[in-house]
Amino acid sequence: MEPTEFLSQIISQFKNWYKPAQSIDQATDFFSTTEITEALNQVNPGVQVDNTLVFDAMTEAGYHYCPDPGKLTFQLKWMIIRAS
Repeated sequence: MEPTEFLSQIISQFKNWYKPAQSIDQATDFFSTTEITEALNQVNPGVQVDNTLVFDAMTEAGYHYCPDPGKLTFQLKWMIIRAS
C-alpha cells in the first residue's frame, strides 16, 4: 500500500473520532504533526509516512493548527474535537 493511500484511509477513519476544530476554544485535543506521524507509523510499520504527507493530508481534510495553548514555546498543534 502506498503512503498516500494509507493516509487517505486512516484520515477518513480518524474523522469518525476527531473532527476539525475551527478555534482553540472549540478544540478538545491538540496533536503535533510529529505525534500523528509517529502514531500512524506504529499502526502500519510497513507503510512509512512522513510529516509532509501528514501535514498535507490533515490540511486537505479540513484540520487547522495553532500555537500549543498554555505553552511559552512556539510549537504548532492540530486543533481537534473529540467526537461524542
